Amino acid sequence: MNHLKISTRLTLLLGILSALLVAIGAIGLYGIHKTNEALKTVYEDRTVPLAQLGEIDYLVQRNRVLVMDMLLQPTPDNVSKRNVELRRNIDTISKVWDTYMASYLTPEERKLAEAFVQVRNDFVRAGLLPTVDAMLGGNMEAAQTLYKEKISPLAPATQQAVQKLSQLQVSVARQEFNDAESRYSTVRTIAIVAVVAGLLFAFIFGITLVRGILRALTQAMDSANAVAQGDLRHPVPSGGQDEVAQLLKALSTMQQNLARVVSSVRSGSEGVATASAEIAQGNHDLSARTEQQASALEQTAASMEELSATVKQNADNARQASQLAVDASTVAMQGGEVVAQVVDTMKGIN
Repeated sequence: MNHLKISTRLTLLLGILSALLVAIGAIGLYGIHKTNEALKTVYEDRTVPLAQLGEIDYLVQRNRVLVMDMLLQPTPDNVSKRNVELRRNIDTISKVWDTYMASYLTPEERKLAEAFVQVRNDFVRAGLLPTVDAMLGGNMEAAQTLYKEKISPLAPATQQAVQKLSQLQVSVARQEFNDAESRYSTVRTIAIVAVVAGLLFAFIFGITLVRGILRALTQAMDSANAVAQGDLRHPVPSGGQDEVAQLLKALSTMQQNLARVVSSVRSGSEGVATASAEIAQGNHDLSARTEQQASALEQTAASMEELSATVKQNADNARQASQLAVDASTVAMQGGEVVAQVVDTMKGIN
């Protein structure tokens, strides 16, 4: 993994954990959605229709009871009153049935519904309405005959048809509950597996990442400490492409450059040592020559002192000579004057 940058590894870790989190969230949302759909289906397609079928069953049985009541009390007022309720119940059953048929029906439920419609039509058209019409017309014998021959045989069949539909609602609701429970178990298992896999991945990847970074940092620290202590031969590992590997490569380059600099400084120091030795030798020679020059200077100073004494003596002699010259000049002048007098005398004598 050291061929990947640390930022890439961290991004990869966060990306995979985020993907797992999104997956777990999506699974949870899917499970909640399916559970909501199942609850909606159980309520709208099973509970409400079951209540509607219960109301239809009650009204069917109520109409049979109303007919029996009219047969037991065939007074015009009772017959008329029960007739109004009976026909209202028939209309109510039709409306409730239309609402029931507008809901979702399974293929089996649709077949049972068609069977109920057939049985109910026979029960209403061949049993209830003719019997009530006979009682409204005052023909109680025909009404009793219709009740025995039509209502009594058809009523149980109608009730059974409704009960079959009700039982089917319960059966389908039970199946949907089992499906929902199975789906819940599946979603729970997937979610647990995803969470465990995510934790294991995060643990393993995190340990690998931390160990790789710590190992690389330890190598970098060891190399830096070796360079700081002056050991330029310490091996610097340079494998990998991450940031720490780049740091190690930089340390290796720095170590090589320092080694070259130290080698150059060493060569320069050796040159300086050689030059210093030569300068020392030159200084020694210079010192010897200086001593020789000092001796020569001492001799020259002695000679200069002797020369100075000689010059001084010469100066005294020169002063004496100058004085003699002055004296000679004076004598010469005097002699010139004498000669001039002699010349004048000679002229006079001439």
